Amino acid sequence: MFRWLNKAIKKNKAQKVITTTTQPATAPRRPLAYDAMIANSKAARPRFLVLSGCQSKMIAGFLEVLTLGNANYHFLSIKKVETFCKDGWKEYQVDLDNADFIYTQKKQVADFLLSQNRYKDKVFYFPVINCAYFHPDIAYMQHDGERLVGPMGDYHSILITAAYFAGFTQQQTLAFFKPEVYKLLGFDEKKDKERTTLLARFKKEGIDFSSCIARWDSEGQWMRTVNHPTRRVIYEVVLKVLIRDDIKVINHSPSLVDWVEDDLARSAEWPLYPQDDDNSLLIFKSPYSGLGKGIYFDLNGFVEYSFTSLELVEKNKLSVSGCRLDEVIEILQKLSR
Repeated sequence: MFRWLNKAIKKNKAQKVITTTTQPATAPRRPLAYDAMIANSKAARPRFLVLSGCQSKMIAGFLEVLTLGNANYHFLSIKKVETFCKDGWKEYQVDLDNADFIYTQKKQVADFLLSQNRYKDKVFYFPVINCAYFHPDIAYMQHDGERLVGPMGDYHSILITAAYFAGFTQQQTLAFFKPEVYKLLGFDEKKDKERTTLLARFKKEGIDFSSCIARWDSEGQWMRTVNHPTRRVIYEVVLKVLIRDDIKVINHSPSLVDWVEDDLARSAEWPLYPQDDDNSLLIFKSPYSGLGKGIYFDLNGFVEYSFTSLELVEKNKLSVSGCRLDEVIEILQKLSR
């Protein structure tokens, strides 16, 4: 009898243990005011709509935290811009109608919306933050009319591309990465022109941040690529835009720059070329990832991967933005004689 009773007790204990371990997890702790907080957040004004490219998410984020309003955004590629200005805008009509302010860095989109009576009074334009001051070697390329991608995504090295089509080896190409070659390729002049053009482009739209640039310079490199600024740069530009457009800034918290996710930090980052021949510290951050982590490589790796990416490219079908590739090839060939 006792033997049977002991078995029953053990069985009951086992069942209790099983029941305990299968209980659902407790719900997250929330304040009693949580629903009201959510409702008020959704109803916050002003309502912004951002229509732009890769900078749109952070722009929307800073519009929101600086004004304590609401901001939505849509990424518009070149093809989407063309479609938008025909009948494609109707796809965004609900957001366009609900917005108090519509911001765009796409001039074609701004001009189209300004021509529409229903939107013209709430459309504001400011240029893309685009500057090759830190990266005069970067160029966009198209092959047979299609955007060419390489180890750094849409960003390609003019120098590496020219060396490849000039017939140089990877080792010979590495030797071209030095200040005297950059000077012959006109990188210094390009850098100065890029900064002047950036300031003029924004000043034309009523935004002067020349004093900001002096401060940014003292803090180090402030562009990750030609069109990917650091988070602080986007914050300061958005702040100046709000002041220009007489939209009240509510939030002056000292750490608000960190409140907005820096989504561009997950993309490509091109290093600053040194002022000497020591390229050992050059590390390129690819926009691609693998095995759940980022992909990084030194200059040797960049040259190797770039050469591989160019293997199926026909030079006569290649176009390089802002650069005469044949002239660069000629300069490199003269250097090697």
